[in-house]
Amino acid sequence: MRDINLIPPDILQARRISSRLRLWIVLNLAVVGILILATAVTLWSVRSERAKAGDLDSRMAQLRQWTEHLDRLRAERSLLNEEADALASFVDRYPNHHRIRTLTEAMADKGWLNRIEMTRSVGRPKDGENSGMLLLEGHAGSYKHLAEWMRDLGALEWIAGVDLRRSQQAQAEGLDVVQFELECTLSSKSPRR
Repeated sequence: MRDINLIPPDILQARRISSRLRLWIVLNLAVVGILILATAVTLWSVRSERAKAGDLDSRMAQLRQWTEHLDRLRAERSLLNEEADALASFVDRYPNHHRIRTLTEAMADKGWLNRIEMTRSVGRPKDGENSGMLLLEGHAGSYKHLAEWMRDLGALEWIAGVDLRRSQQAQAEGLDVVQFELECTLSSKSPRR
């Protein structure tokens, strides 16, 4: 059997057009919605990328600062290495540097030195012979400290004799001290290091 449609064909045609029109409108609205959503996602990702770019720019600026600081540190290290090389060269040229350290250690709490002057004998002296002179100027806390220090100096194996050239009471940094000048005869014995 055939279906019989009681709706006139022009109304039926109008309903079909109306339904297609509604479908077309819904589809267009869906497409517009998808486009709006896609635009929003794109804008969000652009903003996100801009924020990341800004963060990267700040990190790059910070990295540049660190690099500049590192370059300054490397330059300082280079200068320190040059100074260390100069000191090593000094130590190599003046093998008696350990003697000066021994002098200051012997002085300890007894006073301080203001001037050290060393003269060496020409040639290589034999063991026990005078190998030069050492002139020491400084301040001691008292005559007792000066005497103790002279005794300690005389006990060093590389000093053959200690002579007091001059001493007098003085004021230094608000303290009563003894200003002195000593002359030490150096022995050719090699000191133990």
